[in-house]
Amino acid sequence: MRYPNSLMTLTQRAARALEIALLLAVFAVAIILIRPHGNFPLDDDWDFAMPTWHFARTGQFHFSQFTAVSLRALELWGAMWTRAFGESFEVLRASTLTLSAATIILVNHIMARAGIVRSLRIITTLVFMFHPIFIWASCTYMTEVPYVFASILAFLFFYRGISEARTGFIVAGCAAAFVATFVRETGVEILAAALVVLLLAKPKNRRAAAVTIGVALALFAAIFLFRREWLTGSPEELSNHFRMWTEATFRTPEQIAVVADYATWNAQNAALFFLPLSLILLFARRQWSRGEALLAGVIAVPIFVRVNDAISRSLPMPYFSLTGNFMLGNILTNWGLGPPTLSEVWSRQYDYPFTASMPWRLALTWGSALLAALLVATIVINVARRPTTFTLLAAAFAVVGTAGLCASGIYVDRYAWDAAWSAGLLLPFFVPWERRVARVVAIAALVAVAVFDVGSMQEYFSWNRARWTGYRELLARGIPPVAIDGGSEPFNLYEVAGVTQKRRRQLIFAHPPQTYVISFHALPGMRVEREIPFEGWFGRHHGVVYILRRTVSGTSY
Repeated sequence: MRYPNSLMTLTQRAARALEIALLLAVFAVAIILIRPHGNFPLDDDWDFAMPTWHFARTGQFHFSQFTAVSLRALELWGAMWTRAFGESFEVLRASTLTLSAATIILVNHIMARAGIVRSLRIITTLVFMFHPIFIWASCTYMTEVPYVFASILAFLFFYRGISEARTGFIVAGCAAAFVATFVRETGVEILAAALVVLLLAKPKNRRAAAVTIGVALALFAAIFLFRREWLTGSPEELSNHFRMWTEATFRTPEQIAVVADYATWNAQNAALFFLPLSLILLFARRQWSRGEALLAGVIAVPIFVRVNDAISRSLPMPYFSLTGNFMLGNILTNWGLGPPTLSEVWSRQYDYPFTASMPWRLALTWGSALLAALLVATIVINVARRPTTFTLLAAAFAVVGTAGLCASGIYVDRYAWDAAWSAGLLLPFFVPWERRVARVVAIAALVAVAVFDVGSMQEYFSWNRARWTGYRELLARGIPPVAIDGGSEPFNLYEVAGVTQKRRRQLIFAHPPQTYVISFHALPGMRVEREIPFEGWFGRHHGVVYILRRTVSGTSY
């Protein structure tokens, strides 16, 4: 009688292994098509690569003046790869891709443990895989993937520790939360979310689990009080992020506006980035009660007010490098992924060569606002109606993570991944997967998002390789970096990395016009010395990166 059960168990394990292998194969194919090669920094990962290489050489932590995050766990991880395979940005990207693959496995495992049916479990894992911020960050040495990997691991441990009343898993969850904290100091939010759910769920081991999490929180508090430097690379840079809250003019009305704005933007971005799941909420048959419908309306009001305000100022999505509180980009930009950091585009004086039309941008803005309102209302109503340990924990992670963003003086779209990734774990419980139309729409949306991700990321690396080819040609000719405007990353890597905050501000605001400019456009007052073609979307886009020499003094881009 026991043999069939053993055989069934082996069969189930084989099926699960095959499922994970196929998912990883899909991820590998996507990365191969993207071709994320090239020994150059992307966005801010120069600031994380340099201390990693320093640690690999010396065994000592040494950060620039611009490292706000705690970073130490990521440094240890990257240093192991550096010592094994050498010092390059490509090696560090490979280290991130490894954590991305592990994150995919974790998401699939959590969905299986939560009892999600196989077809929806696979779709959910693929939605995480092709989350635009996730796939972009996977091809960099940014902190997003390592932080969320540790956060998801903590979620799994806390879920098992609370639902199974096993204190050992609570200990493991606290350890994973501390790993996340030493990537980004906001990891302490994980402990707070777990403690709240523990008190609500009331498992048999509640007292021991509460003491365990309390000790972890006390340890964090002790580090904050006596070894605060462990929680950041540069205390000055970290304080810049929170300076808004110390200003005398930042009063209660402004504080309320920031909280409302950041929550709205996070909901809007989460709905957009989890599109295949959020979209099929439109097909749900369950009717809300009058009170629930009223609650949904209340939730929708600030979202639509904020979106309408942006559109009234001619600022529809994709938001990018805007003014004041409205800096919502920079990863989802125009018609692709990845910040277009050449100076004439980064400064907003020119558009990226391939830009979404205004009708598409308006449709994206209003559509994401509608889905954001529906997503938040669905989660709030269903978690309140039938709370479980899993849904409470996932909701707590998203709420606490979003609240934590409000302490920062800036919001960018990639924070929706750091703070609200757990919304993607909640949606499978509430989508109308039993309806065929919902399944068809989800698969179609997933294919569209995957094509967008892979095509635009392939373009992102294509133009970056062209940019760095031109930059290094100029260096090989003996031209110093201070005479070359190669965009954000070369400027930071060669001119900013070793200077003080004061000197950085001087370089940014009082930098004389460089003799050479690398640009997407042939700019006035400059002579084209070389054109380096690049190709995007597998031949659908053809662009040029120009090497320009200044002929008219005084102009700057």
